[in-house]
Amino acid sequence: MAENALDRVSRLLDLVPWIMNNQGASISELASQFGVPDGQIEDDLNLLFVCGLPGYLPDDLIDLSFDDGFVVVSNPQKFNHPRKMSAAEISSAQLSLELLKSLSDEDTKTKISQIQEKFADSFKDALEIEVISTFPDDTIFQNLRAIISKAQSASFTYISAHQDSKTDRQVLPIAIKVAAGKSFLLGYEYESEKVKNFRLDRISNLKSEPARAEISTHARSTGHQDQVITLVISKRLLEFLEENSDLILSEIENGDGIQIEFRSIDEDWTIRKIRSYAGEIRVLGPAEFKSRYLERVKATLAVYS
Repeated sequence: MAENALDRVSRLLDLVPWIMNNQGASISELASQFGVPDGQIEDDLNLLFVCGLPGYLPDDLIDLSFDDGFVVVSNPQKFNHPRKMSAAEISSAQLSLELLKSLSDEDTKTKISQIQEKFADSFKDALEIEVISTFPDDTIFQNLRAIISKAQSASFTYISAHQDSKTDRQVLPIAIKVAAGKSFLLGYEYESEKVKNFRLDRISNLKSEPARAEISTHARSTGHQDQVITLVISKRLLEFLEENSDLILSEIENGDGIQIEFRSIDEDWTIRKIRSYAGEIRVLGPAEFKSRYLERVKATLAVYS
């Protein structure tokens, strides 16, 4: 079967870092490693000669040699590291390993567990999900699953970390998520007309109710002149979204993070809050707030320099 362009590009991206870790490998060894004929490897190496960084002047191109049948890369440009797995690929590998382990005997389960440990250690900075092989024996958890499966609404008492108070909520549950070892309910709150995250361990007096129809497609307006700040937060910070749900006006996906419109009712508190997450939150605007935030961060760093 003819090779497609995607397969070849993927191999080219993998060739350079593999050679960097195996300088002097023969063309036959490379062909065996990548499962293609020797002639294909030679074609790939010739193509790599004209690959590199934008500008594409001689100093911008990958520099390698293989005249004697042994390959050496002297200048990989920025292609000396293996490709990173995407979040979807990491999740797929995790779930596949968990499924294999559930279908294996005890000896194989032990070996798979060792692979999982190595996998988790290698991708610990990229992981944003946790695989749950068994559901917790928790009444709130199980009742919410039943409510979601029946497309019902839910009412419950909720302890807000932000306001340090108990309030009654009416929510249309959407899904249950796990982040940083904690379980969250993602749901549409009828009163605020917003999708919010609720920590399960702060929910009590849960009851199911018939689903309601009045779901707004627009985020509510604040109704006053508090400063609105645009932030991008890590997808690992579901707890930040939950704790500050009353101050978040909108949420959208933004690459590897979540972009939010955040209502700042006190600038000093907001700056301290963002700074406490040590790089997990980026400030996009407004420009004036971003400038003041960066000045505060620089002042703090200067104390420790």
